[in-house]
Amino acid sequence: MNIDWFAIGAGSILLLYIVYRILLVLFNILGPYVFFQPIDLKKKAGASWAVVTGATDGIGKSYCFELARRGFNIYLVSRTESKLVQTKKDILLKHPDVEIRYATFDFTNPSPIDYQKLLSQLNAVNIGILINNVGMFFEYPEYIHQVEGGLDTLANVAIVNILPPTLVV
Repeated sequence: MNIDWFAIGAGSILLLYIVYRILLVLFNILGPYVFFQPIDLKKKAGASWAVVTGATDGIGKSYCFELARRGFNIYLVSRTESKLVQTKKDILLKHPDVEIRYATFDFTNPSPIDYQKLLSQLNAVNIGILINNVGMFFEYPEYIHQVEGGLDTLANVAIVNILPPTLVV
């Protein structure tokens, strides 16, 4: 008789746990669409400008379009001016109400003078969001002493992956 009560109690607890987990999953799936208010990113950022490094290709370019859709003015940073001009045109075609500025900068160049020029350009606007999308890595995994390009490649990887997030923020 005592075992019956124990089995019923354990089964009830297990059933309640399973129902709880199912409800939690449903809440997490439906929450952003049904229960929660969307976050006003521009208000949360506290400023109207967003800086995107590596802004002319791939994910960086997509960030630019999404931030422009949300009403941010965009400061594009990349190393190729022709791509910057084209990206600016593309964004303005889709979102003509935002302001777009750009700076040509090669992040493999660790010159403090060049960084000071970039930072002085960025300080001219009130920045609320920085998306550092610039980065480098090896073409494929390799032992450090066997990396194609040798010391130059290793130095560029270190410079590009360490200096921008440290200095531009």
